[in-house]
Amino acid sequence: MKRERCCEIRSFAYLLVLSILCLEGAGCGNSPPETTQMETDKPVSIGLSLGAIRIDRWRKDEQLIRQYAREHGAVVTSYAANENQILQGEQAEKLIIQGVDVLIVVAHDTEMSASIVKMAHDAGIQVIAYDRLILNCDLDYYVSFDSKKVGEYQAEGVLQAMATGDVAYIGGSPVDHNAHLLREGTMSVLAPYLADGSVRLVLDTFIEQWSGPIAYQHMKDYLDEHGHIDGVIAANDSTAAGVIQALKEFGLAGKAPVSGQDAELAACRRIVEGAQTVTVYKPFAMQARKAVEMALDIAAGIEPSTNATMDNGQKAVPSFLLPAIPVTRENINETIVADGFYSQEELYTESQPRQPDEKK
Repeated sequence: MKRERCCEIRSFAYLLVLSILCLEGAGCGNSPPETTQMETDKPVSIGLSLGAIRIDRWRKDEQLIRQYAREHGAVVTSYAANENQILQGEQAEKLIIQGVDVLIVVAHDTEMSASIVKMAHDAGIQVIAYDRLILNCDLDYYVSFDSKKVGEYQAEGVLQAMATGDVAYIGGSPVDHNAHLLREGTMSVLAPYLADGSVRLVLDTFIEQWSGPIAYQHMKDYLDEHGHIDGVIAANDSTAAGVIQALKEFGLAGKAPVSGQDAELAACRRIVEGAQTVTVYKPFAMQARKAVEMALDIAAGIEPSTNATMDNGQKAVPSFLLPAIPVTRENINETIVADGFYSQEELYTESQPRQPDEKK
């Protein structure tokens, strides 16, 4: 029944658009069009709604999704909302009106994006939440990494380097559900150290838009007042960059361990140089490929394979969670370089040569 409703809605939308074009004189004459039915070999159309594309990783994801879709004869139409939830809703509506077969959403605001899911469902279109779980709605599918585990990796990486002392938590965007999952994972690792007093949480804040400059200001304000920190658990590589800039100004860069995630090129270079301690590498190619596979299955009327469920506040959403990998200076060549994510030439400079036993 759902698929029949979908077809009825799309047929109505098709006729509506055709009527509008006729009224506007956009190529419609008195004679009927040459073809009155949609071609049976029409490629699968995937809509991609990105909350933003400012951070390097989202550009990579978009490129990879397009690449894998193209390999399967599908087409992708994408919009990026520049961290504006109202704009993202408008862009998603455009994709729905265009009649995409499936909608993939990287939500800017994981609560407000529930309205996008409703709009899509009203048009008979299923939604895959990509990387960020959309909350309190009848979401169809979710593909991501285990954010709690990522938060654990971040805390473990910093604690291994500092053992005891004062630690700051610099979180992600408060409107991104992933930021809360990351913090939950981190706090589960910190809990016994906080309980016995070996670690003190002296700063605990979320950072709007995962912004490096805002993270810098929070870290600088703290150091201006206290002048001391032993370690910083930063939620991603962008916030880590801001933190490290503040640490440099106080002579603490390379002394206080700092975490991140996303394995951005600048962060990996900071790890090689010793300014950043750990990032968490999430093989985006795997995630993009899985999202496209899900979209193609949905378009073909096949239920996508999943390996988990995630509670979004309304339902247990069928999900596929992928493994992430903590990356340090010790294993960067066996992970980032071995996967072809970056080359050694990209990571190492003349001032920071490769170790003698490393091979090109």
